[in-house]
Amino acid sequence: MTGRFSNGYNMGDFNAKAMGFQMSPPAYLSLTSPIKIEGFTGVNYASADAGIFNNPYISIIFPQQVEYFASTRDQVGAEDLVPSQFYTSWDRRPGVPGLIQLYGEKLMALHEMGARRFGIIDVGLIGCGREVDTRFNVSADGCDNEVNKLAAEFNVALATLLSSFSSKLPGFRYSLADFYGFMNATFANPSAAGFVDTTSACYHYYPSTPCSNVDEYWFWDDFAYPTQRAAYLAATTFYNGPDKFTTPVNFKQLSE
Repeated sequence: MTGRFSNGYNMGDFNAKAMGFQMSPPAYLSLTSPIKIEGFTGVNYASADAGIFNNPYISIIFPQQVEYFASTRDQVGAEDLVPSQFYTSWDRRPGVPGLIQLYGEKLMALHEMGARRFGIIDVGLIGCGREVDTRFNVSADGCDNEVNKLAAEFNVALATLLSSFSSKLPGFRYSLADFYGFMNATFANPSAAGFVDTTSACYHYYPSTPCSNVDEYWFWDDFAYPTQRAAYLAATTFYNGPDKFTTPVNFKQLSE
């Protein structure tokens, strides 16, 4: 088991490979203390279902990941926007300004610890591909329009934040990948990208079995995680360009 919500590699894996790693850097919590002190060429602090705000139902939140980075140096959320069984009402979900403020604080903390280049993927169409609450604005294709609207608002604020950091933080460089726009473009003409189904999941977990034509699906599971093929197409686009989906440079240019 890889611990990934996928039938194979995810976007992080493909980006790591494109940057010269044979595989994704090892997970921080999988390393022994001496190895953590010595460090690697790269260490992976990522966590599935990670959010920005503290939430007892979210695995390893972004601020905790930053603390792990600090620990390594001394010896990087969409889930915040998604309605779920853990939020009893729409009003209890965190607002975009609060998310952006905390996200910005943690990026600044990373910068203070020496980080200078930031490859960031914005929030995709998180209102699509998962079980949605029909009390809200659900479109004909089953997407929660209110959640997608929140994602779009977050992305606009994120782009503004990163642009401001590039002008005021010494040495700060970034590439912002437009996952929201990429999903929109793909879903508008799925057959052009080789997809047959961009609305339902290939795998619905126990006791079901995965579909036999997984490469024709965008969504791997009911939590709306992409299949390996979807992840590959997105990661390749963000690494090599084009300008339509990456700004101000693509991931390859950022890493050079």
